Amino acid sequence: MKKIFLLLIIILLITGCAKNSIEELEKPDVSYEDVNIEELNNVYSGRIIEKQGSFLSGPNEGTTFSVYDVVYTVDGREYRNYFRPELKSALDWISANAPEKAIFLSWWDYGHMIRGYTGREAIVYSPSEDLLWTLASGTWDEESSGEFAAFDDMQDVSFALFGDNIDQTRVLMFKHDAHYVFVSSIDEDIFKYTLFYKLYPENEFTEEEKLEKINDTVIKRFLNEEDFEFFRLVYSDEIVKIYEMY
Repeated sequence: MKKIFLLLIIILLITGCAKNSIEELEKPDVSYEDVNIEELNNVYSGRIIEKQGSFLSGPNEGTTFSVYDVVYTVDGREYRNYFRPELKSALDWISANAPEKAIFLSWWDYGHMIRGYTGREAIVYSPSEDLLWTLASGTWDEESSGEFAAFDDMQDVSFALFGDNIDQTRVLMFKHDAHYVFVSSIDEDIFKYTLFYKLYPENEFTEEEKLEKINDTVIKRFLNEEDFEFFRLVYSDEIVKIYEMY
């Protein structure tokens, strides 16, 4: 039964079978302006751009806020995607310690940040087209953020992180020549509060049962800093855990 549940999770991630249950969010009327640029001086000419947003209408009209993008160039093509400043410490560790040719297993959300901030690579840095339902906007700008990830690559990442077999994770990492794992507690929140309610809208599990099922996944065990044969924990903070496979 446990393996059936995990298989359902992975099928959901890959096929987006719950996309019809997601309500469309009304986009606020907001303008953005680039106000600050931080040069990263890495192999991909990465830089962090602070954007100042301003609400143009509604109850928050006139209110300003800041968001961030990472911008970088690979093989003559420029990429731009969102950046989370709270991950800087972990990304600084990668820049200082991971080999220049290192490849990371991570959920796709962090791929652009790993590439643009550190100059290293990730197995995936875009969602597969089947995963558009996981984006709040429901859209993906292929021109600025890159083509959709290949279905097979996203499937491998899903099995490697959300399965319950660390040996399978290792095999899939070898397949992609990846020797590092980057996981974030943000993933756990998405897994717990989004995927469960998409798979089981009737909320048929108790909180204890949900926790037991989540605790079986490889990603949760990485976040719990478990010891694994052939893996060593090389970086840890309140948000991010990085493992090296040896």
